[in-house]
Amino acid sequence: MKNKKTMRENMLNVLMYLFENHMQDNCELTINRDQLVSELNQIGFHQETINQALNWLEGLAKQEETMLTASPQKSSVRIFSKEEMIKMDAQCRNQLMHLEKLGILTTETREIVINQIMQLDRIEVDLGQVNWVALMVLFNQPDQKNALSCLEHLVLSDTQGNMQ
Repeated sequence: MKNKKTMRENMLNVLMYLFENHMQDNCELTINRDQLVSELNQIGFHQETINQALNWLEGLAKQEETMLTASPQKSSVRIFSKEEMIKMDAQCRNQLMHLEKLGILTTETREIVINQIMQLDRIEVDLGQVNWVALMVLFNQPDQKNALSCLEHLVLSDTQGNMQ
C-alpha cells in the first residue's frame, strides 16, 4: 500500500480533491487561491504539485477558448500521436472513442480531454484517470449537463466499485 506522502504527490489527486470539494460550474473555485493553497498544504500536498494542478485548471479554461475557433469536423477521424499512445493505452483511447460514440463527448470535448490528459504529470494514465479528466472537462461545459450527468454516474459508480 502506498504511504500518504506518495499518494499526495500526484497532480490528479489534487484535481480530484478540488473537483469534489471546491468546484462550481465552469471550474470556478469556491474559495480564494491563498486559502486553497493553505488547505492543500495542510492536507499534505506539496506546493509544486498544487501549482501544477492550478495551472492545469487555468490551461483547461484557455483550451476551451481556443477550441471554439478551431473545432474538429464531426466527420474527421482521430489519429493518436506517438506521445498520446504512450500516455494512453488502447483501453484508454477506446474509452474516449466510446464516450464520443455515446454522445457523452463531442469532437471538441474529446480534444480538450486529450490535451488535458497530456498535461498531467504522469507517464501513463489509466481508465479511471481518463474518466476523471473527461468529467472535469464536461463539468466546465455549460451546455453539456446531460453528458456530464451520464459520465458522472459512470465515474462515481466505478469509484464506488473500486472501494469495495
